Amino acid sequence: MKSTETFEILGKPLDSFSLENHPKLKSLGFKVDGLKIDKRLKTNKLLPTIDVEYNLLTETPST
Repeated sequence: MKSTETFEILGKPLDSFSLENHPKLKSLGFKVDGLKIDKRLKTNKLLPTIDVEYNLLTETPST
């Protein structure tokens, strides 16, 4: 199968679409964007977690 046949939609030839507005290319672009976000989330999960507790020091003790 030729690449021109792959990008035809509903019998419309490839040259009837501009590259910026081609539905399949837009779909692939959205998929790439989603994969980039997933990658960032997964790398963020690799970061260490830190549990921090504090005791507020005051001149008068609380009861």
